[in-house]
Amino acid sequence: MIRNFQVLATWLVCACMPTILYSQSISIDRSGISGFTEPYRSIDVAANEMGTISKVEVVEGQSIQAGTILARLNDDVHAASVGMAKEKLDSRGRLHSAQAELNIQQERYLKLVGLFQRQNASQIEVDRAQSQLEVAKASVESVQDDFRIASFEYKRAVAQLEMRRLRSPIDGVVTRIYKDSGEFVSASDPVVVSVVQLNPLKVTFSVPQAMTRRLSSGLNVDLEMGSERSSAAGVVEFVSPTTDAQSGTRRVTIRIDNSDQLWQSGDVCVLPDSELSDSIRRSAQAEQLPADEDFRLVNSVEDSR
Repeated sequence: MIRNFQVLATWLVCACMPTILYSQSISIDRSGISGFTEPYRSIDVAANEMGTISKVEVVEGQSIQAGTILARLNDDVHAASVGMAKEKLDSRGRLHSAQAELNIQQERYLKLVGLFQRQNASQIEVDRAQSQLEVAKASVESVQDDFRIASFEYKRAVAQLEMRRLRSPIDGVVTRIYKDSGEFVSASDPVVVSVVQLNPLKVTFSVPQAMTRRLSSGLNVDLEMGSERSSAAGVVEFVSPTTDAQSGTRRVTIRIDNSDQLWQSGDVCVLPDSELSDSIRRSAQAEQLPADEDFRLVNSVEDSR
């Protein structure tokens, strides 16, 4: 008798364990599926080159715009290279000299042609003048080619100088500064500053597969934020096409507008069951599904709980 009870107890534990694990893994309460807001993007800004930091331009907690300079590496040599390239590009002495020589040779050639027509100059003199004119034209073209090359050298020097500056790729907030002025940035440790984007925010839910059948990218959903369950509008950004085999859930990412800075990263966010049911009904009506199929989809949401 006792052995039979032990076998029965073991069978009950094994039968109930998947249900217990399933309910714990997807974080479903009576009112919906809960999650936490997080930055829409979190970027560790790294240096493109090795070098010593000459100055950090921001502080932790500072709001910044995309393109803001976060830090500078030592750039004395690069700044000098830019100056040299700029002077070379702006120098016009060789071009003016080549153009003056071209004008002289052109006038000489025209005069010899006139003399030749009056039989006061030989064909050899005209041919020599023509050759010298072609040489003068080639000299002007050579100088112009040098200026085009100089313009690219100047752009390269400016680009190399720009690589010594760390700029923020996003609008956001500085959350951490890893290195200070005078510290060396190496190839194995290039991260200098961390930046997060808090507008918009995002939240990732583990949603049971039955609830994701009619969720799609671009769908508007109503969320409940914080302990007070304040209403917030969200937009479905991603629904995973695969289902986790252990929990039976799919990853759903929702974007939340935070232009008014009402919410913070780490706030509790709830995706209500009613919103999931309503979204399924709206999708079914939009696709004009049969009434029995619509009823089955809505019931699948309730059964998943």
